[in-house]
Amino acid sequence: MTIDWHAKYSLSSNGGDWTGQVSSVTVTNTMQPALSWVVPGKGTTSVLSHEQTHFDLNEVYRRKLEAVLPCLQARHATKQGVIDALNAAIHRRANEILAQLEAAQARYDAETRHGQSASAQARWESQIAGWLSNPTAAP
Repeated sequence: MTIDWHAKYSLSSNGGDWTGQVSSVTVTNTMQPALSWVVPGKGTTSVLSHEQTHFDLNEVYRRKLEAVLPCLQARHATKQGVIDALNAAIHRRANEILAQLEAAQARYDAETRHGQSASAQARWESQIAGWLSNPTAAP
């Protein structure tokens, strides 16, 4: 699974300083089925549900990025300086959120024992459903 983003900026100058903000952001969550580890013929309903929930968890953090990145702003003495500052801010914040995603994916596998614990799997599915509605609540 891969999360990618593309941002556009709005820049303005008020004499000496430049200010900029993220004016729009597009974030995508994709999965490449050819790279799936599921062995053909071994994909049980519970295994496929566990893998779908991995994708859903990725989607939570895609939505979190989409909610958080447009809030970023920067100020600099030059136009290029404000662009560079916005680029740095976006990458820094996105990397923080993607690190949270990586930790959540690891916790999900550990707590569900890779989908072998039905009760833990159900808890995670419920939690993720809530986060899909409110992605900024995800850890």
